This record gives sequence, C-alpha cells and structure tokens, in this order.
Amino acid sequence: MYKLRRGRRLILTPSVLEVFSAHIQAKGANEAGGILLGRRLEDGTVLVERATTPSPLDDAGPSFFVRSRIAAQAIIDDAWRESDGYVVYLGEWHTHAVAQPHPSAQDRKMIASMLNDSKTDTDFVLLVIVGWNELWVGCRAKNWLRRTAPITCGG
Repeated sequence: MYKLRRGRRLILTPSVLEVFSAHIQAKGANEAGGILLGRRLEDGTVLVERATTPSPLDDAGPSFFVRSRIAAQAIIDDAWRESDGYVVYLGEWHTHAVAQPHPSAQDRKMIASMLNDSKTDTDFVLLVIVGWNELWVGCRAKNWLRRTAPITCGG
C-alpha cells in the first residue's frame, strides 16, 4: 500500500504488478503501456485492479508510447458497464528502459493533458512508469505531479 494526497492510499493488485513485470522494457526495445482501471473505495483508498496490455493500435518506439484512444475508450466503457459504474479509468502506465524511471517532459505534458481533457469520475490521474528495478508512481491533481515512494518491481 502506498500513500497519495489527502490521506488516500494506493493499492496495486498482484495482477497489475504481473502486467508491469511482463512488460519490463529491454534496452533498445519499444516501450509498452496501457491504461489503469479500478475504483476509489469508501475510505478514499484507490484500488488499481487492472492494467491493460498494449494494443495493436498503439504506437511505440524505444523512447515513446502512444496508446490508441479508440482501443482504450472501448476497454474503459466495457469495464464501467460490466461493473455497474464502479470500475473507472484511473490513469496510464508505460515503460522506460532504465533501472530507476522518472517522467520525461513529454510524460508530464501527457498526464496534464489527460487530467484536463478526460471526462472521468476522479479528480486525479495516476501515472506509473515501469523501469528495470522499480516503478515510478505519480498522482496528478490540478497543477502538480507528486511521486509516491519507489516501488520495487515484482511487488
């Protein structure tokens, strides 16, 4: 469990961590990524229950990942409908081919755009960057992006 803003806690389920571990980016390989789905519990805990895997419609290279908005929206809509509105879009994840990842200027711009342009049921967006040894997990709300404590890959 990890701490977010305003006493919120963040839980990444084992299946989410498995997706991250399965997509750790080798040097020279293309980035991978997807969206994060889950729910906010009554006590304010943010539960990330699902991380999608890359879609054939996504575009990627060794230093970028652009997910398909069409493919992602279909998954978001299905998850919301199948959960009677409980499972919602929480943010994005992607890989960097480094041991200890940090968001690039493009990552910061993308997550700000996601918060401003997305119609979500939350007042924040999560960004997870998967590196070789750890995850960089940030929570963006309004005009700031805050990193949580480092999370070692695999748990």
